[in-house]
Formats: sequence, structure tokens, C-alpha cells
Amino acid sequence: MDEKDWATVFKSLKNKNYLGAVIGEVIEEMPNLKISIDDKIVVEKDQLVISKHVLKDYEREFEIEGKITFNAKTENAMAGVTGQATESPNGHPHQIKLNENDYKAKGKIKWTDSLLKGDIVLLIASMDNQLFFLMDKGEIL
Repeated sequence: MDEKDWATVFKSLKNKNYLGAVIGEVIEEMPNLKISIDDKIVVEKDQLVISKHVLKDYEREFEIEGKITFNAKTENAMAGVTGQATESPNGHPHQIKLNENDYKAKGKIKWTDSLLKGDIVLLIASMDNQLFFLMDKGEIL
């Protein structure tokens, strides 16, 4: 390649605006997912690489361990529960500790929701802005 050809290549690269990380809004749900970045740019499903954890039926294994305590709040605990007399036949509120044990479990969590119309999503564009990586749902506060 001669100098003129290289100059053309560099000039064409310089004129492209890399979008980088952008916020989009889901305007059409699966199976024909479409995301609007602004009034001019709409990203279609075939331009997306989607993180699985935002999709319905995504499963992931988990393991938890620790102490678990079950409490109940009653609105009308009667005198027989506490051993204390009450002035009202309806009783008064109490916190009751039902059980406390060590707990260990393994299992799977299955996501039941997916990308919905109106959801805000975080996208990262490829260098040529032709492919978008959908990283996660978000919320603008």
C-alpha cells in the first residue's frame, strides 16, 4: 500500500464515531428483539450478543450455607401464647421465634422474566458500531 492508500484508511477511521457504552430502551420484545439507542439508531436482534442472565429460562446453580431463623409476627397473640394476661380479648402484637437452625442447600435458580418493552439496557458497541453487547438491564434514577 502506498502513502495515499494509508492516508485514505486513516481518514476513514478518523471519521467514524465509536459509540462505546450506551444506554438503550427495549422497543420490541423477544423473539424479534429491538433496542432503540436514540431516534436514529435501532439495534436489531442479529446485531446483539446478549448476556444470558437477562433472558427468560436462564438457569444457574447455587449453594448457600448459614443460619436461618423463622419468625412470625402476630397481630392478636393471646395470653396463652405468652403466659401474660391481656386486657383485651383480642390480645396484642408479639414477635414469636419459631425455629433457628443451620442451613445448607444446593440447587438451581431459574429466571422467569426476560427483556420487556420499556426496559433500559446497557450496551457496549464493537469498534465498528456494527455489533452490540447487551450487558444487563439498568435503571435511570
